[in-house]
Amino acid sequence: MSSSPFRSVARVFVLVSALFLVPPAFADWHTGKVKGIHIGYDGSTIMFSLSGRSRTNCTCYSTWPTYMCLTRSATRLASKEEFALLLKARASDDAIAVNINETTCAVEAFSEGT
Repeated sequence: MSSSPFRSVARVFVLVSALFLVPPAFADWHTGKVKGIHIGYDGSTIMFSLSGRSRTNCTCYSTWPTYMCLTRSATRLASKEEFALLLKARASDDAIAVNINETTCAVEAFSEGT
C-alpha cells in the first residue's frame, strides 16, 4: 500500500516542526522562587539564584560559579524586560521558570506564572 503525497508532506512538516519546537539538549527549564539578585563586577552581568537549585560549576560568570546569569548584549534584545521580570518575581515572591544553557548557566528564556 503506497502512501499519498499528502501523508508524505505531512510527515516532513512534522519532522521539520519538531526540529524547531524541541529545545536543544544542552538547555533545560528550572522553576523556583528568586533567592537573590546580584550585579557582576563588569556592570553588565546580572546573576541570580532560584530556590531548590544549586550548582557549583556555572561558567557564565566565573567569579560566582553558583549563580545563573542574565547578560546584557546586542544579541539579547529582551534583557531589560527579563531583568524587570526577575525583579518583579523577587519582589512578589512568585515562582518563575528559567531556561538556561546547562553548560554555562546563561539564561536562554524566562517564563512567569508557573
